[in-house]
Amino acid sequence: MRFIEYWSRVARAVAAGVLVAALAACAHPTALNVDTEPEPNDGLVTLRLVNASAMRVHSFMVRSLDTDEKLPLRAESFGQTQTLTFIGRLPAGRYQPISFMGAGAGVKAGEALTVPLDKATPPFEVQARRVTDLRTLVFVPLMETERSVEPSRANISSESRFSFGLSGDRTPVAVEALLKARLPKMAATMLAQPPLVGSMGAPDAAVRREAVQRTPATANPRFVNDHLSMAGGPLGVVQIYNAKTDRLEQVHMNTAHAIEAVELLADGRLLAGGEAGFLALNDPKRGTVTPIQLLSPSDMVLALRQAPDGRLYLVVDRDSGVAVYRAEPRSPTDWTLLRELPAERPDKSPVPDRAQKLRAAAAASNERLVIFAYPKQLHSMDWRTGQWETAASPRSMGRGFKVTPDGLVYGLGIADNTLTTPDRVITTTDYGRTWNQLPPQGFASQHHFISRQKGWMVALPPEFSLSMDRYLHTSQDGGQTWVKGPLVKGLPFDAGGDPLWADPAGKVLLRYTSWGMLRASTDGGVNWK
Repeated sequence: MRFIEYWSRVARAVAAGVLVAALAACAHPTALNVDTEPEPNDGLVTLRLVNASAMRVHSFMVRSLDTDEKLPLRAESFGQTQTLTFIGRLPAGRYQPISFMGAGAGVKAGEALTVPLDKATPPFEVQARRVTDLRTLVFVPLMETERSVEPSRANISSESRFSFGLSGDRTPVAVEALLKARLPKMAATMLAQPPLVGSMGAPDAAVRREAVQRTPATANPRFVNDHLSMAGGPLGVVQIYNAKTDRLEQVHMNTAHAIEAVELLADGRLLAGGEAGFLALNDPKRGTVTPIQLLSPSDMVLALRQAPDGRLYLVVDRDSGVAVYRAEPRSPTDWTLLRELPAERPDKSPVPDRAQKLRAAAAASNERLVIFAYPKQLHSMDWRTGQWETAASPRSMGRGFKVTPDGLVYGLGIADNTLTTPDRVITTTDYGRTWNQLPPQGFASQHHFISRQKGWMVALPPEFSLSMDRYLHTSQDGGQTWVKGPLVKGLPFDAGGDPLWADPAGKVLLRYTSWGMLRASTDGGVNWK
């Protein structure tokens, strides 16, 4: 199994290198960086893409209607997880969208996936020294299987095997914030006039509904009790799952942004935050959603927590570091900056991949608010005293970062050299003063612990086997040893490292698949529905 994992890493690294080189070769003349200065005839084009698929989109291709030249626009992640912003410089003129380019699950090694757009989207205009904002486009593959059936990976192995839907959305790209933060030399010139507003398509309610169903939840579930959980989702949706009735309901926050963090307040109101600095309060009694104008479009909400004393805490990831805000329970729309934690933005890949992207993370125990920040810093704040403590982490662990109520802090520790040193789960029970590295477990889901001792994972047998059967494993010693349990039934097979959660009492196990479908088990992981 280690042999397979090693060469899987090598293959991914080689493929990424080839793709990066290919993008670099074809980027001219549209590419932008911090030192780019505008040419007299240049304009900018921006497009925000909500990608409700397992495909990793890396570029948006357009064709000049004046010269017939084909030009790619590169994807940029700007305060986003579920969406991408495409931005590029183009000579003034008329252009026709041609395609999205990327790769997805089921695609053969080295085979790119192309989504044709020329017959489904209108042309647009670019003017010299001005931005053309194509606003937001929702992209949804429409699989050949029934909607209620887990789609086969083979269904998207080539463009001829799937159809797709597009829906336009009026949500603009945060042009001003993007240019000032990432392209300062372009900002003054390109912001002298208001952006031209374009569109990639008309609104389509059916496509939006499909996007919500297809895109996985973005946030770790917040368990209200031993059977009710809440998780953020795409297009402003909060998903509420009741394990007793096996019902999944939705609360809409009236935004196109993905929701990353949710908290049910003691008074019954719902606080939600997510991409592009979105923050809002939902009052179910009044049927209202109140946006909270606090954050920048470059910010991303990591966590929302109500402390034991009722105070509210907001953790935000931004280019300059991590910010922590606080509000009183009677005034959940009035926030005060409490602390700024320095952090380095991780290196950005030209091919953003939300499943692999490392970022800051936050969670909480009964005692403390806990924050991981780059490069390898663990910060925690005592709920009672308000005192902060900072400790070094042996590895970056922006993926799979979790904290148990009794204070086990753990996450997937990403090695500095992923080709020679495997990723390992690292833990601490004293908020970073000392660390422990768990033994490797091969091809497994993320671990999930409900206490310092008890945890679960779903894994293939450690011994060599051609069977792809997976079993639920349990640990009673904090992950040092695992006992192989029942065969998992009804849970689609996905890649190792996929998220797994359990309620604080361990009665319900939850799993959001990469296809956006919720799977739950109430019988100890034997059967999943």
